[in-house]
Amino acid sequence: MGWDTLIRVFDPKYYSDYPRELDEFFANGGRIAYSRRVGFPDADVDAFFARHEMATYLQYIFELKLPKRVKHISSSDVRVAVRDSTQSVRDIPPRILEFVNNFQLYRKDRL
Repeated sequence: MGWDTLIRVFDPKYYSDYPRELDEFFANGGRIAYSRRVGFPDADVDAFFARHEMATYLQYIFELKLPKRVKHISSSDVRVAVRDSTQSVRDIPPRILEFVNNFQLYRKDRL
């Protein structure tokens, strides 16, 4: 998931019983892999993870380092390019595009 989604995972407003529901997710084997695109300063990331309430969850969160050639591509960009069949589809790495196409993700008829 992207950095902005990771932040939402830990936002109490998305839960009816926070942090119990989040604790249950991790207790049942849940893990989070995230990546940061360009534009998310290290200081902001460090501050987020330094919050007291995050200490319990750090062992379940893993950062995936993106290669420079794809670090500028957001999941929103991929969704729009695939849904609208735009030229920017060619910017999507082939393996990602293959996965999206195999599962027919983001197609207009699936939204």
